[in-house]
Amino acid sequence: MDDNLIAVLLLVLLLAVILALRVYQQHRKRQAQYQRRATDKGLKPAQRRLLWQVARQQRRNPVLLLRCASAFELCVGECVRTGGKQALLAELGRIRVLLGFDQLIPGQPLHTTRQLAQGQPLRLWPAGEETTPATDCLVVAKGASALVTTPLAGIAPPWSPGTPLRACFQREQGAQYRFATQLLACTPHTLSLQHVEQVQRLQAREFLRWDTSFPLTLQIPGRPSLVLEGQVLNLSGGGLRLKTSRALPIGTSVVVDPQHRGPFPLAGVKARVVANSPRSKGQTLHLQFVDLSRAIEAQIVRRIYQHQLNRPSRVPAHSQRRGGYDDRD
Repeated sequence: MDDNLIAVLLLVLLLAVILALRVYQQHRKRQAQYQRRATDKGLKPAQRRLLWQVARQQRRNPVLLLRCASAFELCVGECVRTGGKQALLAELGRIRVLLGFDQLIPGQPLHTTRQLAQGQPLRLWPAGEETTPATDCLVVAKGASALVTTPLAGIAPPWSPGTPLRACFQREQGAQYRFATQLLACTPHTLSLQHVEQVQRLQAREFLRWDTSFPLTLQIPGRPSLVLEGQVLNLSGGGLRLKTSRALPIGTSVVVDPQHRGPFPLAGVKARVVANSPRSKGQTLHLQFVDLSRAIEAQIVRRIYQHQLNRPSRVPAHSQRRGGYDDRD
């Protein structure tokens, strides 16, 4: 055999050995890091082995499962989809508690319904029937594959297992979410919903909108003599619609009267006109909030949601998109 060929083969073999050695070292390093973190979290040896094995089977980073709630819940969801045994799912549930993923920090975004806390209010309605009255529920239990809720009215609606459903809810600090699911089982007093791995957090302009009516006075910065009075038609965390006597040019900046006293904390809130809609008598101004603080936004959203939970109502099937509102009166 040619000496050059032998040299090339030896070089390739050496590189393969170096690569294999490096992969092995990285594996050992990751394993040591995993064992250290898992021990610090309070996982028992059997639990550490189980989670490592599940992670490797799904080709996931075991260390990431220890520190990221969404990664852990995706792992559990994969176990459910692939027909994991009940004993495995139950042990993963105990590991979830040890890792602290059963109770998320307020403000930490949700990714799956497995992260919902017991006592969380939900609003449910059949898919495609968004104009029908919603069913308000509370989360009372969480299984590996089902989220168990109980209707606040005390009696479950006449839905059949397999019914596609839509859900929305609000968490601390005004964050709102929605997801699509289906009914797995029902009793006269409970609804078991299929867990979903993708819970959508609504953007500010998609917030639930509350149809309401209360007086509001607007001021125009730089024009102290111009004061515009009107009646609020609806409100969201992103803006409002105001019934008034005259239109304002699109882009006009306005400020809510700093002395405003009403059901929502709007005093001094800045906004701009994004559209005008003519009415039989007067105009409807479409206002978008500007530089609204997170604290005020959260208060507005929280009060909207409380109003909706406090009365039987239709689920707001319409959502707002950045830059405008619909034109309904």
